[in-house]
Amino acid sequence: MAESTVLTKVKIDVNPDGITFSIEGLDTDLARLIEAAGTFNVKPVEYHTFDSSNVTIQSDRALLFVPRAPKITTVSVVQGLDVDLTFATDVKWQDAISKVVVDGTELASGNYTVINGKLTILSSAFPTAGQHTIVIKAIGYVDAVVTQTIVGTAP
Repeated sequence: MAESTVLTKVKIDVNPDGITFSIEGLDTDLARLIEAAGTFNVKPVEYHTFDSSNVTIQSDRALLFVPRAPKITTVSVVQGLDVDLTFATDVKWQDAISKVVVDGTELASGNYTVINGKLTILSSAFPTAGQHTIVIKAIGYVDAVVTQTIVGTAP
């Protein structure tokens, strides 16, 4: 499972009106997770002081932590050639891939292969030069989204 480092600043303010908190520096996935949690309760633990180490921040909803796909690397490809996306080998993620979508069109399973840290998509999925959005859906994982650049035509 891929890991990411995120520098996050949590500010907890204890005042006569109550306890509030704010979070800065979230990555997109963590921000979505917190947004999905809805409202939060801030509860003092054991006794109430101005020391933020004595509070617990709880969501009113259960949160599901979904693993991320491995980081995917892509390079520009000349039109007419197959596209290879590479990633650190993750057998569980590879086996969980259920769909590959290019520019909103789901590819038939025969139009791509996944083996040993490489997803190869046939050139027919990219009929024009330009930027193409690829979404890789794997059951139990956050969708992987990459932009593939196709340039010119093959000689």
